[in-house]
Amino acid sequence: MRRGVARVGVLLAAFWLGGCADSPAKVLERLESAAVDGDAARFAAQFTQESRPFAEALLSLYQSRYALDARREFTPLRMLGRSDVIDQVDRGGSVALRVKLRNTGEQAVLVFRREDGAWRLDLMATDRENRGDPEGTP
Repeated sequence: MRRGVARVGVLLAAFWLGGCADSPAKVLERLESAAVDGDAARFAAQFTQESRPFAEALLSLYQSRYALDARREFTPLRMLGRSDVIDQVDRGGSVALRVKLRNTGEQAVLVFRREDGAWRLDLMATDRENRGDPEGTP
């Protein structure tokens, strides 16, 4: 009886801990929302450590290019597109989201990896995926 209770407790704890981390689709939603809101810190936080410098450079480029825009509702990150998730494939250590960009209808695959217990967008893996290169290709 005690073993059964202990097993149920372990399963519930694992379910609860696993449920604490947002899904890759939720991370994408948060990333896009941060872009619309112009929240650079929240935007950059959705990327892997390796990808973050590129994300920050992208933000800097948008902010320097569109800094003089007089419209109050405009934020530089609004230039980044919104997307709808079409499919999600769990690959063990990563998850691939197939998305459709709302503004163009174009489809792409975004690769997310777990980092410090949370899903983060991996730009290098995403680039390799969309070029059709194998995992180990630089």
